[in-house]
Amino acid sequence: MNTLIGHINKIDDFEGLTLIEIKVEKDILKSIVINNSTHTYHSNDKVELLFKETEVILGQKTNHLISLQNKLNCKIISIQNGKLLSQIQLQYHDFKLYSIITTNSVLNLDLKVNDNIVAYIKTNEIMVAKC
Repeated sequence: MNTLIGHINKIDDFEGLTLIEIKVEKDILKSIVINNSTHTYHSNDKVELLFKETEVILGQKTNHLISLQNKLNCKIISIQNGKLLSQIQLQYHDFKLYSIITTNSVLNLDLKVNDNIVAYIKTNEIMVAKC
């Protein structure tokens, strides 16, 4: 499980859902959570963002317009290729993140250690926990 630490920047509630904007380093990440009376969030709360390795999508730096809003500029630290799947270790500021993608995708993207890459995470795949 990947973990980032940040502070809540903005909260929007609508129809049983909460869209939370969290500042991590200089980036703003977004998470959608189902409203729950046991979890109340406030601006400036320190929170952990948790997301699975299989939910980290990798892309080369391009200007493609896509619906994924959470984008992190990272550097590849290591690549462990398996027959079908590969684990990519990424450096994002002081955080180490992992992505699991198909080995075929690693080859198609021609990924190498020390490459700069963009890690994308879907808004609904980020869990938020108070620190």
